[in-house]
Amino acid sequence: MIVPSLLTAIATWYLPRRKLASELSLIAICLLQALTIHFPETQLLGLVFGTVLMIINTQYLRHLYSVIITLGLGITSIFFYLSVLNLSPSLWVLSGVIITLLLWFIRHVLSDNISDLASTYAQTFDVYAYIVSLVTLTRLIDVSLVYTSATNTLISSIVLMGTVTYRSWQPHISNNRIPLLYSILILAIVPIPALSLPLWGWIELAIATILMVVQTQIFKQVDVAFISIGFFLEFLVVVLEDNGLKYVEHFWIYWLLLATIITILVWIIYHALNYFQIHSIDYYKKALNLRGLTLSTLTVTTISICRLATDYLLNNDFFY
Repeated sequence: MIVPSLLTAIATWYLPRRKLASELSLIAICLLQALTIHFPETQLLGLVFGTVLMIINTQYLRHLYSVIITLGLGITSIFFYLSVLNLSPSLWVLSGVIITLLLWFIRHVLSDNISDLASTYAQTFDVYAYIVSLVTLTRLIDVSLVYTSATNTLISSIVLMGTVTYRSWQPHISNNRIPLLYSILILAIVPIPALSLPLWGWIELAIATILMVVQTQIFKQVDVAFISIGFFLEFLVVVLEDNGLKYVEHFWIYWLLLATIITILVWIIYHALNYFQIHSIDYYKKALNLRGLTLSTLTVTTISICRLATDYLLNNDFFY
């Protein structure tokens, strides 16, 4: 640890060789991690020590790679410390969600800073947050399928959905829809494992629907409104299924009837919005129109297929 410390000190106080000393310090810090990786008792100390030195070095090495190494060491330090605590799988997921939230919060704070270094840090925090959130999502699905009744799993799911939604609201480059699309993807995936438990599945799906409605109010886009309506319809379908609709005899007839009723209601709401000329939610009006067309097309197609299949079976005496 002495060598990287001395090199960092030289970079701090000896201006003529600042850049060279910082680069050599970076190499020494990487070698330090390689030397301590097989010694758990010193690995955490090496990671924390390297993170602190890299924070200093990035003041002089204003490059993306130095920031990536700095944050990589810092995040690795956190996860290594958590591994020492022997957390349960659900607590690991909750920790990952909280770390993701913190990364995006710091990114949000740094995005208001106009300096180049702060901008580089903000971009790197953003990338690491996406990586951690994806890993956490994968682990959350795995844990949810095994520990569906764990309270920590429900909390993790809700916080993760809120976190990705919070990221989509943050300032970003114009026409960059990745945060919005990513949040929609997470909102669609996270509630799925909990659907095996009626109450918990309803809670997660209801929260996802509410967040999508809020997204629609913020972005005021037709495609987002279209998806929000889809989330609400999915919530309605899940509630009806859990209340026994899928177990009744000839359940597909009831589903077709329900789809027809929903289509009629969608058209009625669309007509009401169009009649009262509520321009502030025109995006919902257009989305309702598209959703009505989609539902009616699917319903008619399904009825036609069922009718053709029934006629075919009757004509070929399959029921005798």
